[in-house]
Amino acid sequence: MNFEDFQLPASIIRNLYKDSLYDLNENSTQEKSADSLKNHTLGDNQQKILVLIKDKSVPVISDEDLAVLNRILAACKLSLRDISLSNIAEFETTGYEFIFNQFQPQTMLMLGVAPSEIDLPVNFPLYNIYQFSKIKMVAAPDLSTIEANKEIKKSLWTSLQKLFLS
Repeated sequence: MNFEDFQLPASIIRNLYKDSLYDLNENSTQEKSADSLKNHTLGDNQQKILVLIKDKSVPVISDEDLAVLNRILAACKLSLRDISLSNIAEFETTGYEFIFNQFQPQTMLMLGVAPSEIDLPVNFPLYNIYQFSKIKMVAAPDLSTIEANKEIKKSLWTSLQKLFLS
């Protein structure tokens, strides 16, 4: 057998070059994640406001939580047309860089989502307006907790007034 006739099986070649071979017929992980993200998102994002929630029981948001969110948005003189609402519970890629690239937010509300859950390299107290990478953000408990507690509602409302109404 001469050298030109020698062939390695595809499985061995794949193992030898696992970090540098790509299947050009398959969508990249980022493209798959972006498609998955669209299935878990509502709103038109006209004001570049991203609202992140995390609820494994629904694809996007429950009817009860949507009613609460709509009341919050109306109080801020906003609607679903102004925001992108995204449920990150089922995302494969939830890093902030991926999320920022997909939505291009100027403002972000994290409702029941801690900064660490999207790999933000900062941590900040609930209800405080924090700016990171030119994006103003506020973290608060999930919508059902907000609805059930008047003190939480007041704290969130104070932040939202500063963020959207001043």
